[in-house]
Amino acid sequence: MSKNDPLSLLREFTISKKPITLVSANGTLVTELTEAADVVFADDKQTFKFPRNTPTNYRRGASDETYTLETLLFLLQRANQSVAEYSLEGAQKGIPIVSILDKRLVLDYLTGVTATSANIVYQTSDAAKRSGDDVVDDAQDQISKKQKTSTHAIHGDENEVLRLIISRERLARTTATVLRGNKQSFANIQKIGIGILLKSKSKDDKAAAAAAKKSDPRQSGAAVPSTTSSSRTAPSTSVSRPIATPSQSKGKSSSRIPIIIIPAAITSMITMFNIKQFLEEQ
Repeated sequence: MSKNDPLSLLREFTISKKPITLVSANGTLVTELTEAADVVFADDKQTFKFPRNTPTNYRRGASDETYTLETLLFLLQRANQSVAEYSLEGAQKGIPIVSILDKRLVLDYLTGVTATSANIVYQTSDAAKRSGDDVVDDAQDQISKKQKTSTHAIHGDENEVLRLIISRERLARTTATVLRGNKQSFANIQKIGIGILLKSKSKDDKAAAAAAKKSDPRQSGAAVPSTTSSSRTAPSTSVSRPIATPSQSKGKSSSRIPIIIIPAAITSMITMFNIKQFLEEQ
């Protein structure tokens, strides 16, 4: 019987039907688990005492958490209750309960129905653990020392190189200078605009001349009535009005400075990234 394994003691005392004693903080015997501070396993040979919330080696489901001694003892005391009654009483008394999926497995192990359980976490002996840990710790210490030494050397070289790079750093272009063009004259843009205006004006003049030719019967070759007829007619009160051409109807622009609108879409042919190059090379 291991003195450091409350799970084995609880199972052994349950199978052999030995009494398990509950002791309060002042050393008096109590019957309620909520009033107890320690759980005592005593027989004719030895006596073992554990705090009520001592963790055991029985793992909760697939997690790394283990059940405490009071949780397993409370399950044994309420083994004949239904799941609802067991859960409700555990919540009322503030005692953690065993998972519904683990309840039957835990009861079978503690009562001796099964010899072992897959959820029990077995621990190695302290002496073997200490010797193995010492070897591992020594090896890890040597590796960590080497890593620290090499890390300091590497970081020292990197810091020197970084300081050298920063000392030679110069600001070449800013957000203001990147939009500043080297070509100061934009006369070619004015020529292109004047050419477009002249083409538009010539088209308007041709359209106006064609319209005037259609409205004048003398130019079209139609017969004109004679004014020497015996029966003179009264002069027409209608006065021919000049036809306003499209070029005359348009008001003169107040400014000759072209306004260039750059689309915001990145798929456009002219963008903020190539407008300067476009204006300088045209």
